Amino acid sequence: MRIAVILLRWAMNFIYFFLKLCPTDKNKVLFLSRQSNTVTEDIDFLSRRLVELKPETNIVIITKRADKDFASMLEYAFVTLKSMYHLATASVCVLDSYWPAVSVLHHKKQLAVIQMWHAMGKIKKSGYQSLGKKFGRSDMIAHEMRMHRNYDVVIAGGRAFNPFYCASFDIESDILYNVGLPRMDKLREGQDEARRQFYETYPGLRGKKIVLYAPTFRKGQTLDPKAL
Repeated sequence: MRIAVILLRWAMNFIYFFLKLCPTDKNKVLFLSRQSNTVTEDIDFLSRRLVELKPETNIVIITKRADKDFASMLEYAFVTLKSMYHLATASVCVLDSYWPAVSVLHHKKQLAVIQMWHAMGKIKKSGYQSLGKKFGRSDMIAHEMRMHRNYDVVIAGGRAFNPFYCASFDIESDILYNVGLPRMDKLREGQDEARRQFYETYPGLRGKKIVLYAPTFRKGQTLDPKAL
């Protein structure tokens, strides 16, 4: 298995060597996501704002969930090759999840890679925190596929989560930027109206301390609110 993974990594870099001979488009910004097969809210907000600020920006968006059925894996292999071409010719890459080609390839110095992790905070263990566990990757795969390598910037939520970002991505805190995700702006802009509607619906909660718990669960897991 290890030999197969190493050969895959070498093959990808061999192909990428020739793709990097293509000129870099200084206006190209590549967005990558495995969170959905459609454009995510954060990528939509950020890409549209970039074009507003800099109309000459060349936006390329690639989204593909890596499901485990054969057809999906075959499609993801094709999408990976497509992403490799754009990684070789873009000046900036923004991703909101782990994208193996970003981590395993040797990029041009001109490429800046920004990890805009899809969660607003970092509570659930992932990446290097979960190696060897049933819901995590194997140590061998993480090592040979250079998991979460090549990030120049990691967009993070509140500073309290910084140690967990560092542990999950195996990075130093100096590349963390605590600015939050683009969709936070939408939540903040509508907070007064949302507060008004909430208390109008639940007047009995006025003056009480309210805690919102909205976790992302492991696949196949559910939670009975009555059990809390």
